[in-house]
Amino acid sequence: MIDLSTFNKQSGKISHNLTNSWSQEIITDLCNQQIAKDIRYYRSFDNGGYTVGGVECHPYILEILNFLQPLKPNFFARAGIYASENDKSKTFPLHTDPGQHIWIWQIIGKTEWQVGNDYVILNNNELLYILPETPHRAIPIGPRVSISLSLEEFY
Repeated sequence: MIDLSTFNKQSGKISHNLTNSWSQEIITDLCNQQIAKDIRYYRSFDNGGYTVGGVECHPYILEILNFLQPLKPNFFARAGIYASENDKSKTFPLHTDPGQHIWIWQIIGKTEWQVGNDYVILNNNELLYILPETPHRAIPIGPRVSISLSLEEFY
């Protein structure tokens, strides 16, 4: 499903055979369902950027998380959607996520990413792995949707 050979060793694009059958309608429906359950799942940024958490309820995302979970059995697996309506949409600034192994799956559009001092463009259906403590940020270059899959330490 996902090449795990670089897990816990290095950040960067990795190979996978995930099925990308996502459409904007499916994403919108999933986001609306999550927001209806709990508004705390939703965070809006300026100029059309937003994130919706708790999407591990989707059967295919849950299947992927169940594949990743054995890597860190005592970690919490979760997923969120990150979207930008245009290249001016705001996102999180350069930051680290302590205790989190993150896989960013580009499902609609493309996104430039800064990971440490490197820059990479994720195209549709590409996957990026980010080690814990690695500074990173998304730089929207147009409309895009990404799914963040993570294994997170319990604190």
